[in-house]
Amino acid sequence: RTLAMIDLSESESYLVDIFRIRGGTDHVLSYHAGEGDVAIDGLAMERQEEGTYAGTDIPFGTHYDGPVGGDYTGSGFAYLYDVSRAADVDKGWRADWSLVDTWGTKIGEAPVRVRYHALSRCDSAALTFGDPPQNKPGNPRRLRYLLQHNKGADLGSLFASVVEPYSGDTPNLASVERLDLDLSDDDLTAAAVRTVSVAGRTDLILSSDDPDRVFDLGSGVKAAGRMVVVSLEGERLVSAFLLGGVSLETPAGLLQVASRAYTGVVCDLYREEVGPAWVDARGDLPVGDGLKGSQLRVHNDGLRDACYTVERVTARSDGTLRIDLGDTTFVRGLASDEDYDQGYVHNFGLGDTLDVQTVVPLRFGQAGPIEERATTGFDWKPA
Repeated sequence: RTLAMIDLSESESYLVDIFRIRGGTDHVLSYHAGEGDVAIDGLAMERQEEGTYAGTDIPFGTHYDGPVGGDYTGSGFAYLYDVSRAADVDKGWRADWSLVDTWGTKIGEAPVRVRYHALSRCDSAALTFGDPPQNKPGNPRRLRYLLQHNKGADLGSLFASVVEPYSGDTPNLASVERLDLDLSDDDLTAAAVRTVSVAGRTDLILSSDDPDRVFDLGSGVKAAGRMVVVSLEGERLVSAFLLGGVSLETPAGLLQVASRAYTGVVCDLYREEVGPAWVDARGDLPVGDGLKGSQLRVHNDGLRDACYTVERVTARSDGTLRIDLGDTTFVRGLASDEDYDQGYVHNFGLGDTLDVQTVVPLRFGQAGPIEERATTGFDWKPA
C-alpha cells in the first residue's frame, strides 16, 4: 500500500491511496469516514432487502465463517447491515460524507465533508452500516462503510483512490482521474492519477513497483520512480518530488537522479528491548546526517513491518556502517513464553538486506530548480 498526502496549500491537502493485493480468491477494500450521511455520485446502487453484507440469507451477528465467541477470526461481514450494492463497477465514481462533529473538534462554522474518489474497476461495490463499539461513551451509533470487492482465482487487485477532505460546499479538487499507463488489467506494477485543483493546479502522481520503467503521464511529463509527484500551473512546472526516482522529463527540462536507493546487508543489530537502537551494515549509505529522517527498510520475513527512521550513519573501523535509528526496538517477542532466559525473537536478522529510498524534492523558479533537502545528487538540464 502506498499512501501519499499532497499539499494544496498550508491548510489544505488530499490523499492518494494505491492499494495492491496479490493472491487468494477474494479481495475486499473497506473504507469509512466519520459519522454522517453519504451521497453516491456516478454509481447506481440497489438496496438489498434482507440479510447482511455477508449475504441475503445471513442474519446480523451470525458467525457464518468462524466459531462463536472470543475465538472468532472471520470477516465480520455479518455485522454490516442495511446494504446497497452495484455490480460490475467501472472507475470514476465517488462517495461524499457529510460529517457530524461527533467529538466537538470542528473549527469554524462551515460543514465538513470527505469525498472519496474511486478510481479502479471492481466486481461490485456496496454501501452499508456498521456499529462501532458502544461501550465507549460518545461513540456514534453507526457509521457508513464503503466496500469494493473483487473475486476470482489467483486474484490480483489494484485499488486506486483519492480521499479529499474539505469544508463548505465547494471541494478543493475540480477533477480527479486515473491515467491510462497502457498496462493489462492484471498488471499491478503501477498506477497514476491526475488531479486539477479549483485554483487551477494540475498534479500528476505516479506509484510504481518498477522504478526503472518510464511512464508517460501526459502534459509532456515522463517519469521513472517509486513515487513521483509533479505539479504544474498551466504549462509552468511548479514542483517535483521523486522518491526512489530515476528520471523526470518535463517540458521545462530533464531531471536525472544519481541514485534511486542506497542498499546494504545487516551485519549486526541492537538486541535489547529499549533503545536507542542501531544496525551495523555493509553498504553504500552516505556517512553523516544527510539521511536524517529517511526511512530504512529491512527486507525481513514479512511477518511484521521493518521500517525505521534514520538519525545518522557513521563509518566504523571494521569497514561497516553504523546506522543509528533512535528510540525504537527490534524485539518481536519472546523466544519462549515458559523460559525467559532464551531471550528475544527479533524482527530481522544477520544477512537480511536493507535499503533507503532516496528523495529529491524540488521547487522551480525562474532560475530553475530549488533544492529542498535532497538525499542524493541530481542533474537538471533545461529544455
